[in-house]
Order: sequence, then structure tokens, then C-alpha cells
Amino acid sequence: MTIIDKLATSLGRKDEGPNQELAKDIANRDDRGAVQELVDNLYQLRMPYPS
Repeated sequence: MTIIDKLATSLGRKDEGPNQELAKDIANRDDRGAVQELVDNLYQLRMPYPS
């Protein structure tokens, strides 16, 4: 399961509970790879689609 799969929206949830727990877990483990995955995902969302 990827970090993106653990986000509230990916789990079909409308509350922030899963995101808050995930953030705590990432911080506690100092998981820089998880942070990079989140940043990469945000970057992909901001990129314009090719025409």
C-alpha cells in the first residue's frame, strides 16, 4: 500500500482522521520517502495535461 492509498480520499473517507494519523506516523518515522511521494503526487496534480 502506498502513502497515497492511505489518504482519507483514497479510503473513501470525508474526515481528516486518516490523514492526521498518517502524518503522525510519517513524522514519528522521519519517513522522507513518504514525504517525497506526497510532494510528487501534488506536483503531478498541478502539471497541465498535454494537449
